[in-house]
Amino acid sequence: MFADGEDLVKLDSGKYFIDRDGDYFKYILEYLRNPGEEYVNYNAESTNKVLKEALFFGLKGLENNIRESLPVLT
Repeated sequence: MFADGEDLVKLDSGKYFIDRDGDYFKYILEYLRNPGEEYVNYNAESTNKVLKEALFFGLKGLENNIRESLPVLT
């Protein structure tokens, strides 16, 4: 994500502003804190939105985990 500089806004403070949905970012943080745990959410709409965030952040492990769980949800 940072390697290609794709649409990143760097603030004067040196921090980066990432304009993503905060409701689903908690799942990204949970994955980063506990990468070996399986993503579980029984709401297909939420799961698809978390998948979108995983794709944006380039989290292949989370993406694969979600894709494996999707057939169970439908």
